[in-house]
Amino acid sequence: MKKIISVFLTLVIFLSASTCQTIETIFLEPIVSLRSVDFSGINFHGVDLICRLDVENPNAFDIPFPEVDWELYINSASFINGTLSNDAKLRSRRTVTVDLPFSVSYAELFDAFYSLWNTDEAAYQVALGIRFPLPLLENKTYYLDHSGNMPLLQIPKIHPGSFKIAKVDFAGVEMDWGFIVENPNGFTIPHPTIDWEYTVDGHPVIKSSINDDKDISANSQSPGIIKLNIQYADLQGILDSLADISEIPSMLKMDTSFPIPSLANQENALEMLGAIPVLRMPELSFRGISIKNLGFQKFDFVANWEIENKNNFSMDISRFVYDLTVNNSPWAQGTIENPPQLKANAKTAIPLDISITSVPLITQIMDIINWGGGVNFKSVGNLNLTSDFLGMDALDLPFDLSGATRLARN
Repeated sequence: MKKIISVFLTLVIFLSASTCQTIETIFLEPIVSLRSVDFSGINFHGVDLICRLDVENPNAFDIPFPEVDWELYINSASFINGTLSNDAKLRSRRTVTVDLPFSVSYAELFDAFYSLWNTDEAAYQVALGIRFPLPLLENKTYYLDHSGNMPLLQIPKIHPGSFKIAKVDFAGVEMDWGFIVENPNGFTIPHPTIDWEYTVDGHPVIKSSINDDKDISANSQSPGIIKLNIQYADLQGILDSLADISEIPSMLKMDTSFPIPSLANQENALEMLGAIPVLRMPELSFRGISIKNLGFQKFDFVANWEIENKNNFSMDISRFVYDLTVNNSPWAQGTIENPPQLKANAKTAIPLDISITSVPLITQIMDIINWGGGVNFKSVGNLNLTSDFLGMDALDLPFDLSGATRLARN
């Protein structure tokens, strides 16, 4: 029926003409041209393209809107196709621009062309076939095409960042493990979910996840940090012993998953190696009292302490406060001036010269020496330790030592 009506309209035009022109002479073919093919949108879901066609009707009468078949090729292989049709009319002696939009899903694209992974772009071609529903043009198709390169989704990457011993003391270690999520794409992507596991000497210790609602901007990096607090007491239940261990190998494993359909099956893992330093408490002991000089008005002796530093680094004594009691009598108290440095993995003697001028105490000491008996001592106080070891702050080491000793002459 449409064909009959079209023929009828053509005959009417022909009969109304003032000359004996033929129908072919009266009818002018429409002119079609491809104005542009542009990317109207690019995101982590895919690419939106829009083809713009210019269709000119040079005739003095309206003609039907054309039917447009389109097909998209990726690397010369057919990928998607479709048809655009419209019941509207093309007005006489006018040119209209026809928009032909279509979308390319990255998930479907990578599923069809797995070789495109880890490539920056793919060659594409848009092929158009345009037909007008007119009897005079029923056997004619206007062909247009356009070629170009399409940007592809780049797999986001996770990189190790800085590692820092934030704090270490005799109880445990606080560590900061840094990482970086890189978005190499020219568009924003959502932040991934990061599942991580921390192992010590191959034994899993902590598992958790990081969920961040923030997006990662185009062509940028998003730093992150995982803070860990490891207690030596907890490691005792994992390792056979911490004796003679200066550090324990550890690893932080991270797996990322992006809420992006095309990355659903992509693995992005990171393993960062590290070590837990084992800080050992120095052992303080009292090594007795040595007599230097006996007099009627003054008694000189040496109180001997010894500190064993079991760490692989030296330590400084910033303050040594003591209170020495013998047989329940206060013999000496105060602060040691210029205490020595505690060398790594070594014992350090700390002798302290003390003079007693108290007559009752001198008498008591003489009795002890004359009778040759032992004495009970009590040494209490506090050590303040510092070191250049990374993450170690000043540490207080209170002590309370008691026992029995003998007074020995130098």
